Amino acid sequence: MRAEYLLFDLAVAAGPLWLSVRRGPTFFAHRWTKALGATLLAAAPMIAWDALVTGRHWTFNHAHTLGVDVLRLPLEEWGFFFVVPFACVFTWEVLVRAGEGARLGALRAFTAVLGALLVAAGVAVWGTGREYSALSLGCAGLALLFDALAGSAAMARPRAWLGLAVVSACTLLFNNFLTARPVVLYDPRFFSGLRIVTMPVEDLGFGLALLIPVFSLYEGFKDAELRDPSSSLLGRLVRWRLKGYRRTVVTPDTSRPLRWEGEAQRVAVVGGGIAGLVAACTLAERGFAVTVREKNDYLGGKLGGWTFTSGGETLAMDHGFHAFFRQYFNLLRFLARTGVTKRFRAIDDYLIRTLDGRAVSFAGTSTVPGINLLSLARIGLYEFGPVARGPAGRELEALLRYEKDDVERTFDGLSFDAFAARAELPKDLRLVFNTFARAFFSDGRRMSMAELIKGFHFYYLSNDAGLLYDFLDADYAVSFAAPVRAHLERHGGTVRLGAPVKAMTRDGEGLSVDGERFDWVVVAADVPGTRAVLDASPELLAECPPFAEKVAALRPGQRYAVLRLWFAAPVSIDGPEFVITERRRVLDAMAAMHRVTDEARAWAAEHGGAVIELHCYALPDDVPDEAVRDAFLEEFHGYVPAAKGVAIVHERLELKRDFPAFHVGMSALRPGVETGVPRLLLAGDWVKLPWASMLMESACVSGLLAANAVLRANGLREELVEAVAEHGLLHGVPKAP
Repeated sequence: MRAEYLLFDLAVAAGPLWLSVRRGPTFFAHRWTKALGATLLAAAPMIAWDALVTGRHWTFNHAHTLGVDVLRLPLEEWGFFFVVPFACVFTWEVLVRAGEGARLGALRAFTAVLGALLVAAGVAVWGTGREYSALSLGCAGLALLFDALAGSAAMARPRAWLGLAVVSACTLLFNNFLTARPVVLYDPRFFSGLRIVTMPVEDLGFGLALLIPVFSLYEGFKDAELRDPSSSLLGRLVRWRLKGYRRTVVTPDTSRPLRWEGEAQRVAVVGGGIAGLVAACTLAERGFAVTVREKNDYLGGKLGGWTFTSGGETLAMDHGFHAFFRQYFNLLRFLARTGVTKRFRAIDDYLIRTLDGRAVSFAGTSTVPGINLLSLARIGLYEFGPVARGPAGRELEALLRYEKDDVERTFDGLSFDAFAARAELPKDLRLVFNTFARAFFSDGRRMSMAELIKGFHFYYLSNDAGLLYDFLDADYAVSFAAPVRAHLERHGGTVRLGAPVKAMTRDGEGLSVDGERFDWVVVAADVPGTRAVLDASPELLAECPPFAEKVAALRPGQRYAVLRLWFAAPVSIDGPEFVITERRRVLDAMAAMHRVTDEARAWAAEHGGAVIELHCYALPDDVPDEAVRDAFLEEFHGYVPAAKGVAIVHERLELKRDFPAFHVGMSALRPGVETGVPRLLLAGDWVKLPWASMLMESACVSGLLAANAVLRANGLREELVEAVAEHGLLHGVPKAP
């Protein structure tokens, strides 16, 4: 039958292609471009070899082909060089998982030695006139040498040899079909005459010479993606469309002086959290006399830490686990400058545990914007077709069309709950959105959809950092506050702890803070603290009535709670150090602190126990303070039943309400860094910024902008500020009717 070779190609490709697009563990479509790229590069020399020896080493039986030849090769033979590598890469990646595990130097050396021996054997056999035998040995050896010398070193993993054995078995199957029919006819003068069933043994070397470079290149492309998630063709297109994932929004003018050289101007920074410390350090580095006043007896704000005594032991406590995401460009630069990033440790997964016992893992999903949404369908979070065709797809398009001002106008008056109902969001997608909403200290009925869309853009759809993050491996008093304070004081800054500010007044061109004159004041307190200071300073508010209106509209978010438990015996939460939970009533997340901080690790080792932290980011109004602890434990035991019988040695519950509210209708009323009151500036995670930014990065950016306002007013060089992509992927694309 003349279509037989064509049907063979189609049959080889059909199974892997069908399985590749199925949701679940066999999904492979996200790797197609890498498999294709590896195949094109590896197949090129093999096709050249094939074309050169056709009519000499072998010929094709046109009784089984369509009769269309290109460079003397049947069209179906060209197809062979694509469908067989594709099927083998699918087997290698999905069925055998040959790319997993550590690379071993000994295996790499073995690959090189084996390759060299095969090349030498090929050279020796060439002299006998058995050209195909020689080429088969030599090219298989060159393929092994290529892999050993390439950075990917695919064959340096133990599972790779199992993968090679499996695909070699596939090669035997494929080639035996082609030789048994026969589709391919061989000239006996050029090969050894040894056959495996009907296939010349040399075909195995030919197959290895093709497939080993394919695997090597494929693993190299995967490694490149780990280093740069947007290294693929699709990734590059997405990055081009977004005009880059990282953009400079404030460019320092290097022609301006760096430091203030006159009589030092005095700057008061009210609040010693991230925002205040960034502003203080930046200005102190530039020659300003900076004084930080912090109401607490510890520095760091929500990244601060303190100790308490329980049962004769002194224990460390803080506001709870914090994630330092990779797109916190400005904060990470500041932390590197102050030495904090030395204590960073990477998390290996972003995991959500559900009430029905499932674990939704983001590990292995693409981090390229837009493609990551398809990856969520691949892991089974939602069904792409029904969502894309239904109201959810139409509504969720707003996330990909992000434009700051338009989103604020259109969505700030809409709550997430109202949006979810209108979009008919599937249950699991709603779970992910709820997770994001609560991370901004708000439940769905209060959370502004504009703020949530901004959050998705900032964290997930504007850059390829994905949801990867680092954490600090010691108590925040040690890992954050201490090195930052040391940095500030090295540059002449002063820190006053336990020094709340009561009120401010005008003092000439400057400002008076509780009777002490300063040239500039940066209020970097939390929302309640800022309201208290400014409400007690009516003279300053009267200088700018629009600013006074915005101050009057400031509100903190809902209560949040952190319960830390010191257990007498080991307790495991399974998964990464920090796990998000589907909330029944109060539990939003769990952290195994004995795997996070040195202090908790040491306590657990000494007592043979565990330290677990439970989080609620937005406590429901109907849960009174006194019921929070028991509600936490009830839900925790639902996720970790084994903990129910373990004695609790120490516990500490922190209930606070000092995070900003990102509630419906509040965006337009949020004040910015510059207040309209001369020499008075604001900083904090609640301050309105010109670019998409959230949480700790917002605090840092606001501190930089406050410092820049002082630098700019004094003719000095401003500090670099960076941001994620300005617009969403579909911004400017006409909407479908």
